[in-house]
Amino acid sequence: NEAITITMRTLTQHGTHAAAIIIAPMRVHDILANQATENRKLPCKISYGGESFFLAPRISLILEAFRPRVCRSVISLPSQNDDWSCGYRNVGSLLRSILGMTVKQVKPLSLQQLLEQAWRLGFDPYSAEEFSHKLAGKEGKAAHIGAAEMLVLLWYHQLDANLIEVHDTKGAGEAVFEVARTLLELWQANKSSGTCWPIVLQHDGHSRTIVGVTTAPRCDPECCVLVRDPRDKPGEIQCIPYKKLDGRQYQIVFVQGDGSQLLTEEELERKKGDLPIAAKFQDGQW
Repeated sequence: NEAITITMRTLTQHGTHAAAIIIAPMRVHDILANQATENRKLPCKISYGGESFFLAPRISLILEAFRPRVCRSVISLPSQNDDWSCGYRNVGSLLRSILGMTVKQVKPLSLQQLLEQAWRLGFDPYSAEEFSHKLAGKEGKAAHIGAAEMLVLLWYHQLDANLIEVHDTKGAGEAVFEVARTLLELWQANKSSGTCWPIVLQHDGHSRTIVGVTTAPRCDPECCVLVRDPRDKPGEIQCIPYKKLDGRQYQIVFVQGDGSQLLTEEELERKKGDLPIAAKFQDGQW
């Protein structure tokens, strides 16, 4: 059970409430277990069992040979029937799953109104200025929101949300994979850090939701990120080899723990102004 010599990295932290994230080493017993999965081929897409509910046990069973790490079962995963509402759909699914909000409460218009309220309280003045402090009722390109606005919506509900940025396009896929794997494994290990919820993955022009990863390196393909794209058919999850995520910059939004530890008023005050970044991958390092 001695650790194989793999560099252990700690993501650079900024701010007082950043999450502690450690890239964990592979252990000997993991390598031995992986040998049993050699030559197995992972499907490109899998079904999570329905339009409304993500069933983590079902996915874990389907992908058992690929050593999956998945988030807990959730109320809903995002779906969109347009070309502009992905950000609302992804963060709305998180709010529904964690807080039990209704479909009506997480419609784009409702979330736009909440964002305007958050801006008036002093959250993210840069985005407020960019939208001229007016977002409610907008559609199409003028209504696009990204990681910053999703973060603000989560903070507005006192959820301990964090932002990680991947600036390098080379190696970006591995960085995204390692963040998702580590966050999910930390929660499974001690239930006090990491996350048990889906993770939002934002890149220029679109956002998706990560529901898990596979961690068996002898499979074909090797390690994958399990992604729900709101533009896909209901009930589908993509299994994306992490190397295919290279070539883009990313922002990653996640809620710390199980969402039960709400931010205090003092902590919320510290979130106002410039957005704090929990960690950044740049120039080949964290």
